[in-house]
Amino acid sequence: MWNLEWKYWRAVELLKRTPIQYQKYLYDVENKPPKPVHFIPKEKLFTRDPVTGQKKCLENRVIPLIFPIQCNLGLWGGEGIIKGLIKGPKYKDPRIPKMWFPTLRRAVIYSEILDKRMKFTVTFRALNLIDEAHGLDFYILKTDPVDLRSQLAMDLRRIMLLTLVRKEMYPDDPEKRDKIYEKYKEFVIPEEEAEWIGLSVRAACVKQQKIEIEAQRDVQLPLKMGYRSEFFQKLKEKKESEVTEQKTENWLSKIKSVTSFK
Repeated sequence: MWNLEWKYWRAVELLKRTPIQYQKYLYDVENKPPKPVHFIPKEKLFTRDPVTGQKKCLENRVIPLIFPIQCNLGLWGGEGIIKGLIKGPKYKDPRIPKMWFPTLRRAVIYSEILDKRMKFTVTFRALNLIDEAHGLDFYILKTDPVDLRSQLAMDLRRIMLLTLVRKEMYPDDPEKRDKIYEKYKEFVIPEEEAEWIGLSVRAACVKQQKIEIEAQRDVQLPLKMGYRSEFFQKLKEKKESEVTEQKTENWLSKIKSVTSFK
């Protein structure tokens, strides 16, 4: 138990030292409300009863969704699992628990930036959103992380941004590389910032820890510390040499005493 608590607080301290852009990303993912998928939001706050004319308040109640681990391995378009109740067959029967799952299918989608065809699990809503965005690349780069709801999508976004900023697409075709760069140049960000896009908490902690370890290696020790360690090393060597000399003198004295006795 103590080990788990230590790991938790260690992760919290590491996350506090990550770049501001990554901290903002984590805050938005946890607190920013996603676009409604399973209900139509009401634009008006109030309405009037057509019979009595009484003013009534309208509420936009968000349907709670369940996002399993499998949603991180595909593109679900913000859809999730809905857990609810349905009426029984008879009037007085208790309500029956029911879960509604999104319709999943395997699809092959082409990425223009990466020049690859990738096969993964998608929903029909995700395919429609990709068509509306005119391609997978625009869908991944334009959509808010809260609406993507997929670690795979965030990994693709990071790889796409790094490929753009490094200009690694189409190495054998410079003309097409420049054309693709001009097409997506509005999404280009600094490489240091792109490396943190969409990282999981665990991956971000590991990355931050590696950065701090490398920074400690590069820090030059003060001259005072260097001279002190050098002085201690000389004292240690001097002490060892004195011990060896003393041992040799003892052996020589013993040999002399034996020869004189004879």
